[in-house]
Amino acid sequence: MATTLPAVLAGVLLVLLVPCTDWFITFTHLGKGDSAQAVAATPLLLLVQMIALPVYLWLFLGSEWFGLTLSRELLSAFAGLILTPLALAWLTEYAAQRHKAVKRSVHYLGLLPVPLLALVVFMIAASQVNTVFGLSQVLVQVVFIFIGFLLFAAFIG
Repeated sequence: MATTLPAVLAGVLLVLLVPCTDWFITFTHLGKGDSAQAVAATPLLLLVQMIALPVYLWLFLGSEWFGLTLSRELLSAFAGLILTPLALAWLTEYAAQRHKAVKRSVHYLGLLPVPLLALVVFMIAASQVNTVFGLSQVLVQVVFIFIGFLLFAAFIG
């Protein structure tokens, strides 16, 4: 149990300190905000999050986290989950500016993020059911942190 607590704490910090940009864009749209500006700001927000995250983790977890988390697996995940999609998005935008068929396809693909995000969240949650039941004592403690965060966010909002 003691070895899972830092991992759970790191997960809580990731959820609360660096919110998902998909949700940010989706809720901006649902709230009748300026989705175009939200999308335009996303690269800058991601960059700020990537710079701030190590500082956040250092502040909350101490310097030990760096040696424990920085690994070849993390760097390959960063390349596969951040750099590759970013490069593919840039190539898609580049092609859409030059070819009407690609531009039309991008428009229709723009309808998919919300249902696909819901599917991904469901699949991730379904794949972790046994793990969640195994960590139920730790999660009972963590749930109060999230409830407190939601109440605080609602109060500020």
